[in-house]
Amino acid sequence: MKRLVLLSFVLMLVLFVTSCFKPPFVVMTLSSDAESKNVVEGTEINFSWTFETADEFSEIKYTLNFNDVGIELTATDYATTLSKGHYEVWVDGFGKLTTESSFRDFQSNRLELSVGSASVAFNNTETAYATDTVLVSWEPVDGLAHSYLYSVDGDEFVETDQKSVELTGLVDGSHSVEVKTTEFNGIPSKYLFEVDTVGPSITIFGSDRYNGFLGDGDFRPFGRYMYVTWRFSEPAVKVEIRFRETTEEGYPWITDWLDWDPEVAGILLNDELVTLYLTEGTFMMPYMLELGHTYLLYVRAYDELGNNKNTSVSFKLEDRYTVEDKPEIFIAPITAQPATDEEDGSLVIAVVAPNVMEYIEKIKEYFAPDNTRNGELMYLQNSLLYSQGLTVTQVLFPDFIPDKKNVSNFVDSGDELVLVRGFVNEPAEIEEAGDVVAFVEFGFGPEMNGQEVSLGLDTDYFIRDGANRTIDGIVVDNFLYGLDLPEAVAVGM
Repeated sequence: MKRLVLLSFVLMLVLFVTSCFKPPFVVMTLSSDAESKNVVEGTEINFSWTFETADEFSEIKYTLNFNDVGIELTATDYATTLSKGHYEVWVDGFGKLTTESSFRDFQSNRLELSVGSASVAFNNTETAYATDTVLVSWEPVDGLAHSYLYSVDGDEFVETDQKSVELTGLVDGSHSVEVKTTEFNGIPSKYLFEVDTVGPSITIFGSDRYNGFLGDGDFRPFGRYMYVTWRFSEPAVKVEIRFRETTEEGYPWITDWLDWDPEVAGILLNDELVTLYLTEGTFMMPYMLELGHTYLLYVRAYDELGNNKNTSVSFKLEDRYTVEDKPEIFIAPITAQPATDEEDGSLVIAVVAPNVMEYIEKIKEYFAPDNTRNGELMYLQNSLLYSQGLTVTQVLFPDFIPDKKNVSNFVDSGDELVLVRGFVNEPAEIEEAGDVVAFVEFGFGPEMNGQEVSLGLDTDYFIRDGANRTIDGIVVDNFLYGLDLPEAVAVGM
């Protein structure tokens, strides 16, 4: 019994001594100015820590830990920016209290932070789509796992845990998708694109009158010739044309779809020879069309996304004159001399208009009040295109209409010569006149001897009567012709 009492006394004495030498209580608290556990990359974070203890430390060192990386410090605060990632942050202390003789370790609480970005990188590289359904996908730029907020065309943001959204039923036009990470909720990334599901709209103009083209309808040029041109509502990267005939039995095709040169925006139709400007070259089609027959011309255009649309017009070529009395304006070479070291070469061409005056005086079918039934020629203008290397040296305007005063001039722009002839009802001593509108002389240097040059009348021309109405039905040859300049002749040969 005495031994049991003695053992209890010893135990109580040990516990008392132990409680007297227990190290003082120390609490170290780590905090930061980050408003949440998610910090946008690039944001400076201030860390600081405090103590709760009854005694003061005489010596102490700190290690601020970011995952496996420690920074040794003596201060109780630290500011830094962190790269993207997940972090566990705490402080290890090593020091001693004033009441203690040995150093000991102590540790703060732990903070968890995620450093990332609100931005995403879109996978879509296209800026335009030919469909009303578009899948927009993205990846986070910080490589972390996120949920996302997206907005379409400025609407409210919608949350998703996917990294894509399929947009359906989009109307043609401009669209935008904005995406940001939910956790960081900063400035969203924006993707802009176009939706275009419709091919180019096509307007076709056609008439044999330069001024007063008709648009999208049946063309009745009242003649053998009709120039047809077209315009598109947007740039066309591919153009096709096709012809079919209208008969009592049906509408037989007379050509397949022809791959037309997109740079050529028109075609001259006639019953003699139709020139086709195709992407693979220029082709001549003799007698493809007949007088008195009604045809349909189809034009189909493709935009850069592959959308296409086509439209058609009907036309009918009719006989207004025979081959012998056909009124036309064309160019004809007259003379050519080679250049020498002492003197420039010379090329003379004539702009000729046979049967024009006789045709103008005849009664014609017309579209009142835009053009004339018959009348007198008041104004005639043609543009002559010519190659570089040629220089206009002289322009002569011979008598063209008897008993009228001629008011004529020209404007030379270096590759185009505009010939203007006016005729007024004033007394003039002109008894005879010819079919030549103008003689044009070009000069050239020795380096041009033997070279091919191009000459032709442009499609811009005006033929007006005294009431400023168009005189239609006159054929202007707009074909660009190649002409070889003469070679120099060696002396004594």
